[in-house]
Amino acid sequence: MNKQIKLITKALVLSIILSSCGNSIENDAKKLAKLMCKSQKFTLKTITGDYSGMKESLQIMKEAGEFKKVLGNKYEKEESKKEFETALLRAIADLDCK
Repeated sequence: MNKQIKLITKALVLSIILSSCGNSIENDAKKLAKLMCKSQKFTLKTITGDYSGMKESLQIMKEAGEFKKVLGNKYEKEESKKEFETALLRAIADLDCK
């Protein structure tokens, strides 16, 4: 199970790094933040020994990967990457994932 947790965490971090973010940036950032928050909740459950959410966590990672594909190279320019990162941090703070 520890390998699965590490894999999930690495995939999430990778999707954030590879996805770089007007209004479209805000929407993309909010969607990614929601996926991250859901994944974090399941990961925390798994760390405490509750593996009941493992299947859901893997599904969320699949959704994040698909979303990354949709984003593609949308935010590859340095300026848009910074905008997306800022919007993503703001969206994560707004969700208060705990």
